[in-house]
Amino acid sequence: MSVVIATYNWSEALRLSLVSALAQTLEEIEVLVVGDGCTDDSEQVVAERGDARARWIGLDENSGGQSAPNNAGIDAARSPWIAYLGHDDLWHARHLELLLAAAEQSRADLAYAIGILYGPPDSDLRWASGVTRSGQPERDVFLPPSTILHRRSLTERIGPWRPPRETELPVDVDWQLRAWDAGARFVGGGDATVFKFPAAWRRDAYRERRVDEQRTLALRLEREPGLVERELVDVIRAFVTGAGVVPGVPDPQPPGAFAAANRQLKGVGALSSDSPPREAALIFDQPVAGHEWYATESDPHDRPFRWSGPLTRSTVILSVDTRAELELDLRVLLAIAPDVLEGLRLEVHGTAIPLRANASPGGGWQFSGVIPQQVAAAGDRHQLRLDLHVPRTVSPRDIDPGSADARPLGIALSWLGVRRTSGRSARPGGRTWVDRLRALGRRAR
Repeated sequence: MSVVIATYNWSEALRLSLVSALAQTLEEIEVLVVGDGCTDDSEQVVAERGDARARWIGLDENSGGQSAPNNAGIDAARSPWIAYLGHDDLWHARHLELLLAAAEQSRADLAYAIGILYGPPDSDLRWASGVTRSGQPERDVFLPPSTILHRRSLTERIGPWRPPRETELPVDVDWQLRAWDAGARFVGGGDATVFKFPAAWRRDAYRERRVDEQRTLALRLEREPGLVERELVDVIRAFVTGAGVVPGVPDPQPPGAFAAANRQLKGVGALSSDSPPREAALIFDQPVAGHEWYATESDPHDRPFRWSGPLTRSTVILSVDTRAELELDLRVLLAIAPDVLEGLRLEVHGTAIPLRANASPGGGWQFSGVIPQQVAAAGDRHQLRLDLHVPRTVSPRDIDPGSADARPLGIALSWLGVRRTSGRSARPGGRTWVDRLRALGRRAR
């Protein structure tokens, strides 16, 4: 069995995942740790293990995703079976043993385990991947790479992992769908043996590089025989309370869009421009990474909007010229409760920005404010980070027991825009700016 761990500059997470891989009851394995242009001590972490089964492969440049390191690992693999482990994920000790047995017994091309996915630390979000309504493999049910193993011959059949810039879907979704559409035989292992902490659900994961969640779970795996059952109960509880999530196959976007959104959310190589625009607006028809906003909906006038939630903080990042004072306008169509709207706060790079509110002629509320230049320029180059905070999120079902909507919601944001003020103060309810945003919305649709 060849295990491929793609990694980039997160050595403390790698240390834990490497231990998880080498602790497998299936001992005849090789662990190929592929550094994607690492500049930290990740290579040393592998060497310090002193285990001949672990091998370091260093790529000269960062490729910006898991495709290149996965392909390098497959090329170097000696086994006819390939398994993947995310460098910030963990396996149960019997993961490979159980999954390989399922694959060989059914003569499958690809086998997958049940994975328990954890939302950000300040949320109760949970998902159990690999569980379907039918009980059988389904094309549009996403399988995180840490949960799968496959025959090496499958990649020879469908080709390598494609670079992010060439795919209209996330690279792991693209690879899975190509395997399915090529007629590969999938089989579920039926055991929950993967514990995943998605970086794409954790804002600034690669800046903060926290591993407290992984470290705590690794200790529990050693000490708690019934841990898997308890964690699955937590998943059930999440779905009962509205905190369960079921990521499906997303709609295609321009090539590279998903990778760009994820890199920005994770804090890896924030997008920037040598000639940033003087104004920018958020139009909710683009992919939004993480779990801070729900899917795009439309109001009765066919204007796009998104509900914030389930977290009480939802973030927007815009590329704009931050060398001058900025005027900000945002429109809130709805709030789940009056106190949620009253408690709405805005921070830019961690600094609170006072907001003025007016009723909007088109319905909802228009908020406006001024972002001082020194605040605007406090973040990454020409990147403006706006954090919208609400005091709580509430599900419609909690308000109306007859509702089937259990999502914890905050505010429904229609648009948000900023522009240079040229020294002028922002005026609440500015019609010109609202009209400009509305025009942007029509063009985007």
